[in-house]
Order: sequence, then structure tokens, then C-alpha cells
Amino acid sequence: MSSSSSSQESQEPQECIVSIRLHDGTPVKAKFRSDMTLVNIANYVHRKAIELGVDKKPGGKIYHAEGSFELHTTYPKVIFTHEQFPLTTLASIGMVPSGSLVVVKNERSNVVIKEHGTITEARNKVYLEAAAHRLKEI
Repeated sequence: MSSSSSSQESQEPQECIVSIRLHDGTPVKAKFRSDMTLVNIANYVHRKAIELGVDKKPGGKIYHAEGSFELHTTYPKVIFTHEQFPLTTLASIGMVPSGSLVVVKNERSNVVIKEHGTITEARNKVYLEAAAHRLKEI
């Protein structure tokens, strides 16, 4: 019975200390559970950037738009996009007992274009309009 309890103990989330370098170079450090995902880190980064006023600095708008930044590990460098955040636990990327992440502007992001939606939505609308026009010609 002790072997089953020890295997259960190894399955329990461990504590991680994650050092994060914000987009402007500001360092922050926080504790998380190893079963938390990069969504938790992204939410923390949003809150912390606003708390520290980093969102008011040049380039700080990335903290206000969903998917506008990526998280990178330092070494070996691995890039995690917004789409990967929900699928990636801290344990799975080696953040136990500690690790580092860097906030980097997502140059490929579907940033909001005024009130008209994302770049992808705008492109899809153009493609759909072109396809509808071609169908009318047939």
C-alpha cells in the first residue's frame, strides 16, 4: 500500500518557481503548480504588466490583445504560441523546480484591426467575397 501512496505522491503537482522577463526587459518571478499551463503564465503576465505599468511603456500594447505575445524558453530556445498555451503544462517544458520564460511580441499575431476583427477574419472575408464573385460568373 505504501508503493501506491508513493506513486500518488509523485503524481501530485509540484511547485515551480518561474522567472519571466517581460517584453521591456522587466524581470518578475512567481510560484506556480507544475500542472498549470502557459495560459496561467499568460494571465499572470497580463496582470503583472498592468500592475507594474509596463503596459504603458512603448510596445506595452501587447499586454492588452489576446495572442499578441509568445513565451520563449531561454535554453534551449523553444517558442510557444498562444495556440499552444492551453496544451502546455509547466512540468512538460521542464519548469520543475524552476525555469525561465521570456515574453516576446508575436509578429504573426492576429492582432485586432480596429473594430473589424482580426487580420485572419479580414483575409477570410476577402477570400469569401472573391469566391462569391467567381460563383456569380459561372
